[in-house]
Amino acid sequence: MWDDDPQYNSKFGKILFESSLILETEISEDKYRIKIKIPNNDHVSFKLVKDKKINMRISFTSPELEISNAWATVYEQYEFFEVILK
Repeated sequence: MWDDDPQYNSKFGKILFESSLILETEISEDKYRIKIKIPNNDHVSFKLVKDKKINMRISFTSPELEISNAWATVYEQYEFFEVILK
């Protein structure tokens, strides 16, 4: 599922809105913890529920995109990893 794909959005609607996400990060020595809170969207049938498994891909971009096109991903560029919702 590509939530940012216009063809997907025209058929199913947008599931995620960046402005509704709550992102918390914690850095401790050599460990990084990222906690993402994603509210359900009542306009689509896809629901995030406890113990549901979903696949994610995380990428990072440079804050100064007009200066640099720098980016990085967790794992390989198109590799997804499975998470269990809490």
